[in-house]
Amino acid sequence: MTQMLRKKTDPTPFELEIAKIFEKTELGLGHLHFNSAKEIELADGKKVVVIYFPMPLIDDWRKVITKVVNELEKKLQGRNVFFVGNRTILKKEKRGMFKPKGLQKRPRNRTLFAVYDAILADLVRPALIVGKRTNYTPAGTFIKVFLSKQHQNALESKVETISALYKKLCNRVVYFSFDN
Repeated sequence: MTQMLRKKTDPTPFELEIAKIFEKTELGLGHLHFNSAKEIELADGKKVVVIYFPMPLIDDWRKVITKVVNELEKKLQGRNVFFVGNRTILKKEKRGMFKPKGLQKRPRNRTLFAVYDAILADLVRPALIVGKRTNYTPAGTFIKVFLSKQHQNALESKVETISALYKKLCNRVVYFSFDN
């Protein structure tokens, strides 16, 4: 159980429950682990499980993610399960600020928008984001995301859940469409 969950602080009971479920599955996940797990309640009363994994293991998780999600959704009474990389957002550098010698510039993948875009890509996995449009209206800003058509059957039932979860995690409104 402690092999699946690696965390510096004490794990919550929900995280221990997820770790037990991982150990009971026979998918050969011995080399993989996760950082934390949260159960998030959405606006419509639906509960969703979000599991955060460390970024160095992203390629290994992507190989088995569909099998693991299917297994977890069976064991968690039909709650939707999503895997998200545990990414870091670095603050913006201020102009005219004194930089100590050797301080590196902030990488692009650690900016706010890059992290939010990567979270969106993790949530819609296994589908690929084919296109994206940001619309600015007087009522507010929203993002229209075009997903690959080949995974439409798998994701069509989850589109509203993903949109509500993304709103909860990143405070951005997103709409999905399946494109050729």
